[in-house]
Amino acid sequence: MKQTCIMILGMHRSGTSALAGTLSLLDVYVGSDLMKADSLNEKGYFENNFLYKENEKILSLMKSSWDDLFINDEKIKIVENNFDLKDTIKNEFNYANYFIIKDPRLVYVFPLYEKVFKTLDIDLKVVIPIRDPLEVALSLKKRNHFSLEKGMLLWAYYVLLAEKYSRTCNRIFLEYKKLLEDPLACLSRLQEELSITFPKNPEDFKEEVVGFLDPSLKHHTLSLHNCSTHVPAIIKKIFDAATHPEGDSQATFDALYQELFEYKKLFYNKDVENTHRSFFETQHAMDHAVNTLKEKQDAIEKLQNDLLVCNNELHVLNADLSAKDLLVKNLKNELHEMSHSNSWKMTRPLRKFVRFFKEE
Repeated sequence: MKQTCIMILGMHRSGTSALAGTLSLLDVYVGSDLMKADSLNEKGYFENNFLYKENEKILSLMKSSWDDLFINDEKIKIVENNFDLKDTIKNEFNYANYFIIKDPRLVYVFPLYEKVFKTLDIDLKVVIPIRDPLEVALSLKKRNHFSLEKGMLLWAYYVLLAEKYSRTCNRIFLEYKKLLEDPLACLSRLQEELSITFPKNPEDFKEEVVGFLDPSLKHHTLSLHNCSTHVPAIIKKIFDAATHPEGDSQATFDALYQELFEYKKLFYNKDVENTHRSFFETQHAMDHAVNTLKEKQDAIEKLQNDLLVCNNELHVLNADLSAKDLLVKNLKNELHEMSHSNSWKMTRPLRKFVRFFKEE
């Protein structure tokens, strides 16, 4: 059976963890080492730590981060041919028929994963969870102290990039709200539209699924359409396009992608500007610190090598000294034995006679 990866390609705080956790209840494999639950995600993130670390490395090489408001296609090209995920994917998922990959950072690094899945001949299915952008922005404001403008702009970037990158894949948009309201209907739709069959039948595990998707864990419930004065029109358009795709949806998203960049000045405030400035200042400082640390590590390594050489020389000298001490000790013992021997005592007059004539 050909391996199948269900990639959850979505924005932070958009129900990605809820969906991944639900699929794991149906025996879709999530990996051997998962990020631990905390107060911000009480039931767990269902995020593979190995891939999280790889994604962080990739973003670092791109001189980017998960909240980079200036992400573009050029950044991914920096690492496109210099980073290989094959070993990590094979080590974690080699024996799983169905497995999940979930990490919001995947939206920014998707081309690398698409490339490795093609190489490994793994069938890729994409689910793009969609949550009301105002709810996402409110959640990010609480968790990360972002302004609402920054939160909504990030949401827009993530949704549009996820849509753009996944066009060649078998994919589905899934509303977080509907997943909570009717999980079995959503799971049935996933199986039908993605042409997959979960290892466990959702109907047989209805109680577990409904219990896991506790609506009370959704702390922010607010519709952007009820807050028209606070939400730019472009955000509403993107949300409507993602939740009600009609006609030529790709053309619609292309137009929205262009419109977002044309109107992005609407989002600019001190928070966004400071994020851009502080990111590159921090990156520069980090690069300088890394170079300084490398120089110090090289200096320490040289000193350690010099010390090793000195220790070896000292060891040799100590060995020579020990050998000489032993020789002196043996000579002293021989002299002592000789001076107390009978032959030495008997020849004493003869030695005196010889010395006398030498003096004469």
